[in-house]
Amino acid sequence: MKRNPVISIGVFSIGAVAAVAALLVSAAAFGRDGGPDSGEEGEYETAFDSVAREVKAGKETFDGEKAAVAARLVAELLPQIHVMHPRLDESLSARAWTNFVNSLDSQHVFFTRSDVEEFEKARLSYAGLVAAGDLSFAKKAFSVLIDRVADRAAFSAAAVSNAVDWAEGGAYKWDRDEEPFPESGEEQDALWRSRVRNALLAARVAWEISPSGMVARAAAAGIEPGPDGTVSDPSLLPPPDPAQPLPGAEKAMDEARDDFAKSVSRYLEILRDADEEFWASRFLDALMSACDPHSNYMSPASSEDFGIDMQLSLQGIGAQLQSDDGAAKVVEIIPGSPAEHDESPERLVRGDKIVAVAQGEDGEFVDIRHWPLYKAVRLIRGPKGTTVRLRVIPASDPGATKIVSLVRDEIKLEEQAASSRVDTLVDSTGSERRIGYVRLPTFYASMKGTGADEGEERHASVDVAKLVAKLNDEAVEGIVLDLRGNGGGSLPDAVYLTGLFLRTGPVVVVRESRRAIALPDNDPAVAFRGPMVVLIDRTSASASEIVAAALQDYGRAIVVGDSHTHGKGTVQTLVPLGGDGALGSLKPTTALFYRVNGRSTQLRGVESDITLPSVLETYPDLGEDKLPNALAWTRIAPARFVPADSGLRQIVPVLQERSEARLATNEAWQARMRLFERFSAFNSNKVVSLDYPERFARACEDNEIIREIERLTGAGGEDDGGEGKDGESGGAGPEAERVGASDAAPAGAAAVGPGLRRKRRGAGAESADKRDESDLVLSEALSILLDIVDLHGSPDGLDASAAPYDFLRSFFQ
Repeated sequence: MKRNPVISIGVFSIGAVAAVAALLVSAAAFGRDGGPDSGEEGEYETAFDSVAREVKAGKETFDGEKAAVAARLVAELLPQIHVMHPRLDESLSARAWTNFVNSLDSQHVFFTRSDVEEFEKARLSYAGLVAAGDLSFAKKAFSVLIDRVADRAAFSAAAVSNAVDWAEGGAYKWDRDEEPFPESGEEQDALWRSRVRNALLAARVAWEISPSGMVARAAAAGIEPGPDGTVSDPSLLPPPDPAQPLPGAEKAMDEARDDFAKSVSRYLEILRDADEEFWASRFLDALMSACDPHSNYMSPASSEDFGIDMQLSLQGIGAQLQSDDGAAKVVEIIPGSPAEHDESPERLVRGDKIVAVAQGEDGEFVDIRHWPLYKAVRLIRGPKGTTVRLRVIPASDPGATKIVSLVRDEIKLEEQAASSRVDTLVDSTGSERRIGYVRLPTFYASMKGTGADEGEERHASVDVAKLVAKLNDEAVEGIVLDLRGNGGGSLPDAVYLTGLFLRTGPVVVVRESRRAIALPDNDPAVAFRGPMVVLIDRTSASASEIVAAALQDYGRAIVVGDSHTHGKGTVQTLVPLGGDGALGSLKPTTALFYRVNGRSTQLRGVESDITLPSVLETYPDLGEDKLPNALAWTRIAPARFVPADSGLRQIVPVLQERSEARLATNEAWQARMRLFERFSAFNSNKVVSLDYPERFARACEDNEIIREIERLTGAGGEDDGGEGKDGESGGAGPEAERVGASDAAPAGAAAVGPGLRRKRRGAGAESADKRDESDLVLSEALSILLDIVDLHGSPDGLDASAAPYDFLRSFFQ
């Protein structure tokens, strides 16, 4: 098979396109003329040469002089290379100013209103300051921040020592990024007292509902624990005395006091030790991200951060991280990694924020808040076989913390590769129905093989083609293609993979500022001709969205899963400044993706034909449309293409009706939805109670819901989505795909629907994880696919005689 240059696209800056030139080379390989015209290249050369020569030779540090030169480069290049060609006007300045102030105080707890009013003098002239290489405003704002953090460090040291009045009550808004800055010092002090109280309350309640806490509560109440030394039914325990915390709770609160005060003082130390690059890079990045959330300025030292993103992995534990409000936020768990294999209740999940790192079983925690990401990564990395402990703020309970202990290991890349198996569904008549399942965690390219394939390049599209061929040999009636949790990757592989299930035609349209290029599948061969379901979730992005959208638009597959995918329809390009990156790099958005029907995937993503929600639907801030300054949804003229099936979408209402009827009688599914309602209400409400009885009762209710799910499913451990990464645990309150098959299902089979049960055979069956048994979304997707087989059958437009000239038509379009 002919290979094209690897072009990577993805979400959260994962696998961004390496360069615009590479994109155009790929377009040429697809049968298109491409490459920037000489006029554009000349303009870029002039822009670089005009200011880069001003940098004095022999200076290795990123000092103020280099920062000023970099600023002028940013202002000169940004309007030329960004796809929207933004004007450096007052509107852009206002957005950049907001970005910069928020980068210094994202939760609006350090600056007061009077500080911000002083800063406002630069609000409408921000872009002009960058163009002039004037960083005086940035330096002044950073100096004020140091003074305010010093004041809060002194206040925190005193506040944490105060006694807690557990009858005080009240509420605390834990997410303040949209809240006004405190009007006065008195208002700021009250806010910080609430922050301290929330930290102590969270620590106490977290300990009291933990296994060790429940044992201690039982002993205090004279209740004997069970034979295994644990409390099997927490409802038998009387509530703790609000005014008399147990010794274990006191110890947990003492640790929280120490951690709170130290976190502020350490932040102050970081700021005082920071060089000019710290605040200058934020000043320039604020202007870039004012254009769209994926356009960035990266200082020379931050190149390692970008490398971590591009590699899709973090050596040692297998979590992909990004900076978020001073913490290292987990945006992906890498398949085959120690983090993915961890089955403890406190395991690391997407959305968790790492705030401290300790080495070994008893090493002291080092607070990493506000560290540059690459420095935090170096602390987390380590030799294979060694232990690292992480203090984490759970995604499900931002007011609590948990400790995650992991043994570093090599990430098994083979577990990131495509996999398949055959599920045999036994229907109500007793007939066995064979359905193929293909899981693709990422659109990889050039991944080295193992075993007999060691040393050979691996490509997602080639691997899937081989798996589909095996499924054909097994005579499956349909295939489920699982793209849940797949954040993107190689663009050519996305095009090739889509082409496995179509005859020919355009797959995606890439629009730059001056042209739109359709990337087609020109191979008329079809690897599989039966019905298909594509599984997606809110983190399926970029390449995943391209595949799901094309198969949906061609009428080739029904899309099932979360209401829609992530919605990232943009391409970024890495542009080193100064020729060698000595002045940092720009990562502007340079192109947009469009479906063959002319609609963008930007903001809206790919909408499911049938919605089967995961826990990700309970996060109100997840998705491209929730990011600041996101580019608008647009559309272009549809591409010319011949649908593979003209009647598939007509049966969607019937498929929906049948699915709803099955799930209405599925106790595990209904318990799952009740839990999601709880998390949705919690996540949409950014205010937590500071009333002890209310906070404790809420934690107990969450635990009771979890126990109900375990009773219905027989699940002994939290399921992180099995094949699909649907579910996550937050320590104080697990989320999602813990729920599974009804315990009425026969041994060795998972419930699929009334009258149906499932068993595996074929490729991947032996190694399938037992957690797949409780993946209710996948179970229902298999039932939906079987409905498609019975109601509609195979696509009607894949026969070579149906459209004999569509190959030529797409090639010469």
